[in-house]
Amino acid sequence: MNDSISDSSIRRSSINKSSIPTKVEMSQHEKYSEATSEAPTIPPPPEQYAWSRVREYCQDAFSEFFGTFILLLFGDGVVAQVVLSRGTKGDYQSISWGWGLGVMLGVYVGGKSGGHLNPAVTLANCLFRGHPWRKFPVYAIAQILGAMAAAAVVYGNYKSAFDAYEGGPGIRTVVGENATAGVFCTYPAEFMTRTGMFFSEFVASTILQFVIFAMADSNNIGAGPLMPLGLFFLIFGIGACFGWETGYAINLARDFGPRLVSYMIGYGSEVWSAGGYYFWIPMVAPFFGCAFGGFLYDVFIYTGPSPINTPGMGFGRLVSPRRSTWSNTYSATGSPVPKNLPPIPPKKHNHTNMQQRLRSLKRPLLLAAAATTTVAVGGGYYATRNRTHIVDKALVPIKRDSTGRIVPPTFSATKSRAEALAELRRSAQPDKDTEYDLLVIGGGATGTGIAIDAITRGLKVALVERDDFSSGTSSKSTKLVHGGVRYLEKAVWNLDYGQLQLVMEALRERKTFLNIAPHLSSSLPILLPLQKWWEAPYFWAGTKAYDLLAGSQGLESSYWMSKNKALEAFPLLRKESMVGALVYYDGQHNDSRMNVALALTASHYGATILNHVEVTGLDKDANGKIIGAEVRDVLSSKNGDSANAAPFKVRAKGVVNATGPFTDAIHQMDDPSRKPIVAPASGVHIMLPKSICPNGLGLLDAATSDGRVIFVLPWQGYTLAGTTDNPCEVERAPVAQQNDVDFILREVSKLLNPDSALSRQDVLAAWSGIRPLVKNPNAKNTESLVRSHLITTSPSGLLTCAGGKWTTYREMAEDTVNEALKLFDIKPRAVALPDISGANAAGFTTNGVCCTRNVPLIGAHGYSTSLASQLMEAYPIDADIADHLAHNYGDRAWTLLSISPSLNTRLVSSMPFIEAEVTHGIRSEAACTVADIIARRTRISFLDSSKALEALPRVLDIAATELQWSSARKQQEKADAVAFLDSMGLEQKTSAPVQASQQEKMPVRGTEQPTRPKRVGGLEVDLNGLGSTGSYSKSRDE
Repeated sequence: MNDSISDSSIRRSSINKSSIPTKVEMSQHEKYSEATSEAPTIPPPPEQYAWSRVREYCQDAFSEFFGTFILLLFGDGVVAQVVLSRGTKGDYQSISWGWGLGVMLGVYVGGKSGGHLNPAVTLANCLFRGHPWRKFPVYAIAQILGAMAAAAVVYGNYKSAFDAYEGGPGIRTVVGENATAGVFCTYPAEFMTRTGMFFSEFVASTILQFVIFAMADSNNIGAGPLMPLGLFFLIFGIGACFGWETGYAINLARDFGPRLVSYMIGYGSEVWSAGGYYFWIPMVAPFFGCAFGGFLYDVFIYTGPSPINTPGMGFGRLVSPRRSTWSNTYSATGSPVPKNLPPIPPKKHNHTNMQQRLRSLKRPLLLAAAATTTVAVGGGYYATRNRTHIVDKALVPIKRDSTGRIVPPTFSATKSRAEALAELRRSAQPDKDTEYDLLVIGGGATGTGIAIDAITRGLKVALVERDDFSSGTSSKSTKLVHGGVRYLEKAVWNLDYGQLQLVMEALRERKTFLNIAPHLSSSLPILLPLQKWWEAPYFWAGTKAYDLLAGSQGLESSYWMSKNKALEAFPLLRKESMVGALVYYDGQHNDSRMNVALALTASHYGATILNHVEVTGLDKDANGKIIGAEVRDVLSSKNGDSANAAPFKVRAKGVVNATGPFTDAIHQMDDPSRKPIVAPASGVHIMLPKSICPNGLGLLDAATSDGRVIFVLPWQGYTLAGTTDNPCEVERAPVAQQNDVDFILREVSKLLNPDSALSRQDVLAAWSGIRPLVKNPNAKNTESLVRSHLITTSPSGLLTCAGGKWTTYREMAEDTVNEALKLFDIKPRAVALPDISGANAAGFTTNGVCCTRNVPLIGAHGYSTSLASQLMEAYPIDADIADHLAHNYGDRAWTLLSISPSLNTRLVSSMPFIEAEVTHGIRSEAACTVADIIARRTRISFLDSSKALEALPRVLDIAATELQWSSARKQQEKADAVAFLDSMGLEQKTSAPVQASQQEKMPVRGTEQPTRPKRVGGLEVDLNGLGSTGSYSKSRDE
């Protein structure tokens, strides 16, 4: 026989399994046995039965399945014995021995397929030893299924032991003293960082593959038939030397398969979230480690056929495997192919040269066709879908009479406060029909979201809020509905799956947010200026990844903008050293109006929703289980109504704590010894003149002096800038610190032309909101904490939802109600569809399951882009007022404008707010105080504190008339409103440059010289002379 053999002969002899050479492969080490020194005649294969053909076809899959099954059977089995016996039947060394034995026996069982037993080892063999890529998914799936089957067998064998160890049937613990989830998969040591976890798995996997290639190399000493025994000692050594920190999974199948089984048998979602979402590390790190280990061996030691030893690194094989000079379907170690293999003569073909060329082009043509089709379909989808989220057609169209005139729609009345209080008081009666299913404490985004989720599932729900809806953190946000580009960057650089999951969750919810409240939210392009050329590909990749993660729920695609275009779009942008910009899209909303809409929608569905009702205690039964709460009406005390000011009980099957920063206060009410779970962080924002930021385009500074990000956004005709992120104490009325305001001014000034540098004189309003971040004892600062939510249950049955952010409020509510149904054994029910659209139709039904993705909020049903023009057609109002009402009230603007023509006048001459909004807020939106109106029904105090002060006398007069306040109550409301503006305002303005200052508060009104006029937002105001009209001088804007 010839000394050399053609590639085609090798390929055909490899494929024809009836040929004489016998393959024995153990972790890619193989031999060929020779029958004779001459090429024999190959007899025809004997006739095979059906199962024989199936077995031959699936031999590799069966081999990997049962090899991995044996590996996990011994590996998980030894861990189960050591853990469940509490160390009496073995120790850590026993576990190392057991895993080594499992690998050795698994390789013996799976030798026909090469005994990989590990997707990462299979990948390394595909990369460096010519293992067919088409077999990679087959091997990986077989390995995962084998691991899952073994985990199930181990669980079945030790189930009684699990029950005894955990304390009873059905109790399964992931983290804690009696945790048993570690029997099936790995969890990191508590001291491990995310980088350390990945590095530990990477190093162990690198060692694994490096040594496997060494033992399989026939040109080295080689392990030969002792390969399985060598693997036994290799795994034992890795476990003994590198297994403590992460459990040395080094194998996706070994970890993911049993982890999935543990999730299915009752350990719950904590198997994924434990260890800071560690589960992805043993899924990813082994692939990198094994690939790197194989690369190292081939670069420095291996001399056989390998892409490392091939021109072009063998990448030609990926395009045309037939041309590969090193690839051999079965020769995986580089061992010389026996020279006496019988050549199989090639088949004779009668194709013409042209046909042969066309055939050779088949693969590239198919790839090109697939790529073209993908691009065309994807491009068409992106081009045709409603990515800008423009609602040009209302769910409920406007009606016109026979003459073509608009007939303003009418809506059902909102439940009055007196009616809601009566319902709440009735729950104290022993009648079961009066008991609530859920009592929600807290009227912010989370609490109202829970209320609307629960009521649309047919539960009987009550919600109480000590102050007003959105009076805390929920009204003091950045007004963005976003996934968080900064969280995506953290996820990548810190290898933090928790941050990545938060981004993906928020991007899913962002589109839902815009769908259910289109009048209160919209998409917003945000410009990211770049100062260096190398930043362009970095941030371009980041924004494209952001788009990709959004998938079908995405908005407009991000794009590059030249320097000239960027300066044209944002005229005040600093042009020195700028090389260009990127533009990406996120959502924006009116936070407090969104919060009020959630509360009103829940009320219309039948929930008892009350603001200014305070929880004074939790009611418990003889067993210490919570059965309700004690509450009091705060407004009755203010009105001097002592009879109704006394606390009363509210009975409920379950109580939900959704109080944001005040979560721990309710916990202390439940159990004084309970440790805090909230890490409060202050976020300061300021409002600047509208001239700073062009309408319809935001700005992001991704490189502030302290490494955080600053947003400069157009909002309600003004410019919003922020935010900071500093640890703080929980306060009911937090005030912006002067040094935080100065920090924002400095950072924004860096983005603008030197001529446009900002001073305190430009600040129209400033506020501080407290983020209720969930504590992580290892976090160095609050900025590094993940903005995800946490749902916990106390021994007394208090259900708490803490953390999270505005964008994900709906998913937080869904998770909380799901938990409440299980915890309190409540059965959801189908409910009748209420008429909140004004047309007896809303386009959906409730059937007892979560449907909040499809529940339009109050105001959404009749909203479209033409609503403002319709309002102007029906009422004599200015265009800016019509636009303001359409985007703040939706179709409820019809109700507001129909109150009285005399009230359709402006509260402040330079702003679009009108007097009818005050009346409407009181009659239809549960506004009870002046602060409710100027801050959360209208947003005057957030836009300009001085303008809010200017509107205060008229607001006070209208509210006093509507609510029938006494003279004393009216004076108290005036004082409370001015005190509220203290927390929203500024100190006396100067034109001095902004400097770092001590942490001094920024009051609107002074205390040392009470009669001295103060300049607020460019307006001279004598606060002590404030009466029914006030004393004002001309403002800077006028």
